[in-house]
Amino acid sequence: SVTTTDLAAYPTTSDSIFQTALTIVPTVKSTEVKQLYSRKALSYYRGGYLPTLTLYGSLNTNYYSLDLKETSVANVQTGLNTGYYVQGSNASVLYDKTNYNSEKVSWGDQFTANKSPQIGLQLNIPILNNLRARNNVRTAKVNLKTAEFNNNTARLTLQQNVEQAFQYMLLAYKQYKFYTEQSDAYSESFRITNIKFGEGVVTADVYINSKQRADAAATNLAAARYAYIFRTKVLDYYQGRLAIP
Repeated sequence: SVTTTDLAAYPTTSDSIFQTALTIVPTVKSTEVKQLYSRKALSYYRGGYLPTLTLYGSLNTNYYSLDLKETSVANVQTGLNTGYYVQGSNASVLYDKTNYNSEKVSWGDQFTANKSPQIGLQLNIPILNNLRARNNVRTAKVNLKTAEFNNNTARLTLQQNVEQAFQYMLLAYKQYKFYTEQSDAYSESFRITNIKFGEGVVTADVYINSKQRADAAATNLAAARYAYIFRTKVLDYYQGRLAIP
């Protein structure tokens, strides 16, 4: 015979299962994230009513591939016929002349020489702002209310599903206990009938009827057993304890 101790009653309450399910069921977590996003979006758009102070800066420079610089090479003396007589002779007047070479200005030198830094502060004070801030805030409020409604609906639906599954589990356990007691009773009755049939006290019809009742009770017990196990697995799913191969 099978006793009621084979399968124990489920060791938790429906409220405990629901509280756990809130933290792991994807549909509820999704609506919670959307609600949080909508609340953050509302705060962001409300910031459109406030003045903003912006610090900005820039650094510009230029480079010219044809930019050249000249460098002196050497000083040389050269003569120039002035047409004047110096000490009674037509002599050349000597003077210094500097020779130069031209070369491209490097990128680094041009970066330093041509750079133009800029830094400043900009204050923006919204007045009407084409009513964009007001319209954005109104839209964000509607989106937040929608997200809150969807989250409440998801939570309520989950609570109803958990409570329904829990009640189905309780009913399955009661049926399991009933068929366990019935199977025990019919098994014991068949044991006695079998002894009497062996001693010739009862007829074959009585023996067959007793065995049929015992077999039917055992079948009902097996069905009730697996029905209860299935209902407990549904509750395990809501708690994240269902192992899926």
